[in-house]
Amino acid sequence: MEQTKSKPTWLQILEAESWQAELLISGLAIYASLQLPEMLIDLYDWILLHLSEGYLSPLFYTIWYLMIVSSMLIVNFILHFVLRALWIGMVGLVSVYPNGINRDSDMYSVYFMERLIKDFPDVNEFNLSLDRIASQLFAFSFAGAFGMLSFSILLVCFLLITSLIHLLVPAWPEQQIFYVLLFLLIITSISTGMLNSKSIRDKEWVKKIHYPFTIKVVSRLIYTIFYKPINYITYIFFTNNKKKQAITTFILYLVVVMVVAMPTLIRSNSVYHNQDYFFKLDTRFDRSVFYNYEDQLEDNRYILHPIIASEKITGSQLKVFIPISQREEASIDKLCGEFEESEKLDDDENREKERIFELDCLRRYYHFYINDQVLSSKDLLKHVHTNRREKGVLIYLPTSNCKEGLNILKIAFEYYNEKGEKREANIPFWYSREY
Repeated sequence: MEQTKSKPTWLQILEAESWQAELLISGLAIYASLQLPEMLIDLYDWILLHLSEGYLSPLFYTIWYLMIVSSMLIVNFILHFVLRALWIGMVGLVSVYPNGINRDSDMYSVYFMERLIKDFPDVNEFNLSLDRIASQLFAFSFAGAFGMLSFSILLVCFLLITSLIHLLVPAWPEQQIFYVLLFLLIITSISTGMLNSKSIRDKEWVKKIHYPFTIKVVSRLIYTIFYKPINYITYIFFTNNKKKQAITTFILYLVVVMVVAMPTLIRSNSVYHNQDYFFKLDTRFDRSVFYNYEDQLEDNRYILHPIIASEKITGSQLKVFIPISQREEASIDKLCGEFEESEKLDDDENREKERIFELDCLRRYYHFYINDQVLSSKDLLKHVHTNRREKGVLIYLPTSNCKEGLNILKIAFEYYNEKGEKREANIPFWYSREY
């Protein structure tokens, strides 16, 4: 049996003092992990605007996974910081009282003290336990962080492969291609677990493929550049903890993580990926929602809905901006077809004709009503909003027929869902004439 190699003195000293680096890194990691939820919310808003419908559903589940992992990191690093701070306090206390609880104290009865010493026998052992838990949690947290990064890299690769396949074979929808890639990844991951089943793992054919398939293929594919640190941390945990206890702890831990993650999931526009929600979110006329009004927009959030200047409108015109998401581009192209260049015109003249063609298409794509009265869309123009440079259209509608008080702006789109329903957006506003 191979003997365990003795550690050099410098490494032993470093390990003994590693808590100082842990505490510093943990504080920085808490700050960094608290930024992740907002970054992921922002990323998903960008996805909703800039990716076609085929990518939205698979990326919805992916972003949810990343949001849950980000919440896991927040829980882990805060818990580690608290445990390590407690450990420092306990070590300091023991430096003052090296014997821990004073067995000879007459503050309590002998009977009470006997039982107290029985339940709290050795403060140094308690401190060692705190130290072990904090160190394990610290390593596990970084395994989660590396796993999140590696999964993100893998996701980008899947997106590139999906785009390439769809480009070569347009008849294959992006969503199906992406799901096939994820399905293959899930199947290979499940296969590694099946090969480790006690009923077959000692068979000769399993021995030949289990390790190379699990470590050399699946692990390298999933963990990419973080292959070594994640495997070190993962297998140290797996080989030093009891399975049932680990599963029970993980389930309780996951409940806490989900509670922390829920506000982020609710705040995100994740339901917007679903076409039914995309159609229904803006149709209600019985409520006033902040995201329809420019003066109520959240700081640094993408504009995903049609907006007007404010809930209260005065003056002779109503400013309306409508972002154009990538999912609508297909409907716009379907409505108008492709522009055909004329061989009789030069490049500049063809570009000018194409701009006129696209603008005319957008004017046919949108229909405007105030209190069910049809308004012309002839003054509509393309527009890039100053908020986050969202591309869309801008129009100023006349308010001459608005009534004093509550009015409803309705925007109808030449965008149909699978049921053949046309998308509509309703924006209530209160109008008063200037005096």
